[in-house]
Amino acid sequence: MTYRADPTGPAREREESLVNLAPAPAPARRVGRLHAPDSRLVGHLVTRVATHWDVVGPHRRPLYANPKERLEWRVAYVDHRPDLYCDDPAAVTHAASREIAGGHLVVDGADLHVTWLDGQEAEDAWRTLRW
Repeated sequence: MTYRADPTGPAREREESLVNLAPAPAPARRVGRLHAPDSRLVGHLVTRVATHWDVVGPHRRPLYANPKERLEWRVAYVDHRPDLYCDDPAAVTHAASREIAGGHLVVDGADLHVTWLDGQEAEDAWRTLRW
C-alpha cells in the first residue's frame, strides 16, 4: 500500500499563503538598442538584477550574509570593441538606474540613447547576446 500526502492539505495552503506575501520581484532583465546622438546604432544595452552576498567568517567555513539586489549592465558593441560591463554599486546608483530606465546612458563621455525592446524582438536579442 502506498501513502501519499494530501496536496490540498494545510501545509499546501500555508505554502501558498507565504508565496502570496512575498514581494513582487524586480524586472530581472531588459535589453535595448543603444544609439549615438547622430542616431547611429552603437550596440545593445543588457541589464539584469542579481543578488550579491557578503562573505564573512573564516576561509574554511565562509558564511554568506546581507543579500543585496544590484543592477548590473553590459554594453555589447556592434563593432569589434570589447564589451563594457558594470556591477559596481558605487557606479550603478539609484540616480544612474533611473537614467538607464529613462533611456539614457553615458559611456566614455558620450550620451547614448536607449530604445528598450519588448516581445519577440527582445527574445531574439537575448538569444544573440547570451547574458
